[in-house]
Amino acid sequence: MAVEITVALLSGQAMSLNCSPETPLRDVKMAARDHFQIGFCRLVSASGGVLDPRSTVLDLGEDTHITAVLTSVTVHSWPCGPNFFAISSSGFVVPWGSYPTPPEVLQDIRCIQQTGMGYAYAAIRHDGSVVCWGDSERGGDCSEVQGELTEVVAIQPSTCAFAAIRANGTVVCWGDPEHGGDSSEVQSQLTGVVSVQATSGAFAAVRADGAVVTWGNPDEGGDSTAVQEQLKQVVQIQSSVMGFAAIRADGQVIAWGSPGDHLDEPEVQRKLRNVTQIQATALAFAAVRADGSVATWGLSMEGDSSQVQQQLQDVQNIQANGSAFAAIRGNGTVVAWGDARSGGDSSTVNQQLGDQEALDDSDRASMQHQLPRLVQVQATDRAFAAIRLDGRVVAWGDPAHGGDTSQVQQHLFNIQQVQATSGAFAAIRSDGPVFVWGDPVRGGDSSQVQDQLTQVQYIQANNSAFVAVRKNGTLVTWGDPESGGDSSQVQELFELL
Repeated sequence: MAVEITVALLSGQAMSLNCSPETPLRDVKMAARDHFQIGFCRLVSASGGVLDPRSTVLDLGEDTHITAVLTSVTVHSWPCGPNFFAISSSGFVVPWGSYPTPPEVLQDIRCIQQTGMGYAYAAIRHDGSVVCWGDSERGGDCSEVQGELTEVVAIQPSTCAFAAIRANGTVVCWGDPEHGGDSSEVQSQLTGVVSVQATSGAFAAVRADGAVVTWGNPDEGGDSTAVQEQLKQVVQIQSSVMGFAAIRADGQVIAWGSPGDHLDEPEVQRKLRNVTQIQATALAFAAVRADGSVATWGLSMEGDSSQVQQQLQDVQNIQANGSAFAAIRGNGTVVAWGDARSGGDSSTVNQQLGDQEALDDSDRASMQHQLPRLVQVQATDRAFAAIRLDGRVVAWGDPAHGGDTSQVQQHLFNIQQVQATSGAFAAIRSDGPVFVWGDPVRGGDSSQVQDQLTQVQYIQANNSAFVAVRKNGTLVTWGDPESGGDSSQVQELFELL
């Protein structure tokens, strides 16, 4: 015997379905999505209870009027992480990939952080409390400070520890003491904190008064005593794997930790003024000044810009991968430096990147108004991919890490977004399909799900896998199965988002 179900939106739009008592509410939910052309939603009964899509129409009893409430879903991932966490606006979490099992069902969660290599995780609930899990010696056990973890607004991880900022500006730490998990020596100074940054083994906190407090491994930025007197009126801190660089309100840059190569050179010091932006590879820094020039320091192989210094003018933005930099200039062209094999040499694609110097004199004048301009640069560990203003994509660097688009170039037009794992790129075209290239193991092969990669809204990535969020509220994954490229075991849970 058929049962008539009414599904309505909060706007008043409604639809009717004739269902058998055995019909799963999952099917009702999908029918509502298709009819109303909506994405993520939750089914709510007339009495206000959230309905489980895995239950059936029979479970509704006489309550056959359902409201579909639109929700939003955010996918959390990390460049070094082997997993994904999908969090709905209601706080329900679906994890997949490789991760230690949480101590409880993750509900009412606002955001999640992981330590650098995925050893441990910490989640902030909507009420400001924290739940953590994973390797107990590397941040997975916060029991000793649990009573202090209230009204938490943000959490910053190092490789093996966490630092939580509370609403009152104090900081609570836990995890490996040698990686910043013990802040007892500076605890009295950790007041009025507005932000925290981390290297592999140390933390740096910026206070509301512009002072900086550091702790953790001294060799990785945990000891700032040599520059402490200069750390005043700090507005921003950037970190590399082993060092920090702070921008003061007057534009002066103060760096400590490692790398410090070339930092004491007069030419570098002269340029570390009026700085507006800093980027970092693993072991080098690049600072953009207000006049558009760039100063670099750190490991020479990654940070030496002497060969392109004359071109580093009118720089608007800088992107970095593991060992190379790419600067976007005001005229939309790119200047690259660092490890040549990792994208520090863009000479083979300079003409496609709009570099007039790559043209013959006879062509330069005639084409100066036709040269492409760039709107975005994305990076894997060893390659770059740039979206041009005309929607085309240009890639360079290690071919095995996404530096070669030849297999998909004919599809790369009208591109809206490019996302990257450590070894592959994924591009969304304006009409909704997705095209990938790079290391097949790390997401460069989407052939098994290609027919599902339509009407994609956005893509998220971790170290070796991708997840595409579609307009109809479904998630599609590919890449390394153990890193979340295979979500078959949690497809039912996706329906609960």
